Amino acid sequence: MGNADLVIDDINGVIPIDSFAVFSGGTFKTQSGDALSDSLDDFNQLNDTFVFDLTLDDGDDTLLDFERLIDGLSFTVDGPDTGDDVAAINAEISSIVEDMGDGSTIVEFDSGTSVDFDNVAFAGQTGIEDFVDNTALQIIVDYV
Repeated sequence: MGNADLVIDDINGVIPIDSFAVFSGGTFKTQSGDALSDSLDDFNQLNDTFVFDLTLDDGDDTLLDFERLIDGLSFTVDGPDTGDDVAAINAEISSIVEDMGDGSTIVEFDSGTSVDFDNVAFAGQTGIEDFVDNTALQIIVDYV
């Protein structure tokens, strides 16, 4: 399969790239980077979920073509479920850096993980809730 760290498994075949996707029917897929620097692209599909493990340094990832109205974010965090997933993720954020020059916003986490939301820059992003339209449907948290 070449030198790809992981592969995308899609109904159209297997595409070796430096990211990972699980086909779950229709056009929904889940993408997750490894501990290296990854560019995760939804390939203009609908309803993607991007997965990050905040219990370790999950590398520096770039989300290409992230759609705040339909795409989801899934995080693994260390600690008990407090019932407030947004607060659990925001507690893990060390900084949010908006770069209006290239149109991206970088979210850095205490674990060392960073997520670059390419072409998702607007003033005033203060928490993970600012990156999705509906936190109840688009943010998933697994507690370990």
